[in-house]
Amino acid sequence: MPRFRTLFGRAAEVVASAPGRVNLIGEHTDYNAGLVLPTAVPQRTTVELALRRDDRVSVASTAMGGEAVRSYRLGEERRGGEWLDYVQGCTHVLGRQAALRGFDALIDSTLPLGGGLSSSAALEVALLRALRTAFGVRLDDVALALLAHRAEHDFVGARVGVMDQMAASLAAI
Repeated sequence: MPRFRTLFGRAAEVVASAPGRVNLIGEHTDYNAGLVLPTAVPQRTTVELALRRDDRVSVASTAMGGEAVRSYRLGEERRGGEWLDYVQGCTHVLGRQAALRGFDALIDSTLPLGGGLSSSAALEVALLRALRTAFGVRLDDVALALLAHRAEHDFVGARVGVMDQMAASLAAI
C-alpha cells in the first residue's frame, strides 16, 4: 500500500490478514466452559510489515489515526492501557520462543473497534501471521491462536477465552 511507503519510506515485505467473527450461539460462554459456534465475517484486519536491522518496533494503525507511529524496543514491552498493548503482547509471547528483530508495521482494519466482532483477536492473529512469515517461525494455526490468546489474556490482561483467536486463525475466508 502507498500509505506504508509514506510512513516508513519503503515497501512492505509481508502482508497478512485475519477475519473478525460473530457467534451463532454461545456469546460470553467460551471462557465459562460453555459451548460456542463462531463464524468468520468478511471484515478483516490486515498487517503490512517490513523488517528492520535493529530491535525497534514501529507501528501505525489506520483505526487510530494512521499517521502517528508508535515505537518500542523488543524485550521492553510494557502495558500502557492502549491499542499498542496488543502489538507488544504479540512480540512478548512470540519472542519467548523465536528470535525476533525489529520491524515496521501498518495495521488496517475494516472491523469496527468494540463492535463485538473480535477486532483484537483479528489484530493479534494478523500480526502473528505476518511475524511467522517474516521470521520463518514454524508455528501452525492452532499454536498461533494460542499465542494470540496469551498475548491478550496474559499480557494485555483481558479476561477472554481462546474462541476469538481460534476463529480468526482457523477461518477459511
